[in-house]
Amino acid sequence: RSDKMRLLREADRPTALRGTVRDVEYQGTHFLLTIERDAPAGAVNDDAAVAPLVEPAKRHDIAAMLTESSFRVSPWSRGDTAYVVWDEAHALEAA
Repeated sequence: RSDKMRLLREADRPTALRGTVRDVEYQGTHFLLTIERDAPAGAVNDDAAVAPLVEPAKRHDIAAMLTESSFRVSPWSRGDTAYVVWDEAHALEAA
């Protein structure tokens, strides 16, 4: 869930997904950030790193919702490096 993710400027755990902020949209009550996920180290090509059901054009995009107050405290801009994390209770296992 995009509202259960947190964005960090530095990884705080090995499961953090690294990416680049590609878009920042104010939605009226929150900010929606599009993060282009980096390919995992050692991946030969994009297909080796992603689930086969994800559209190729969107396979590395992550959408994250931030409350207006949290965005104002620590704003994000296009091009920023972001680490996406979530609590274990909200993680899904790969099929």
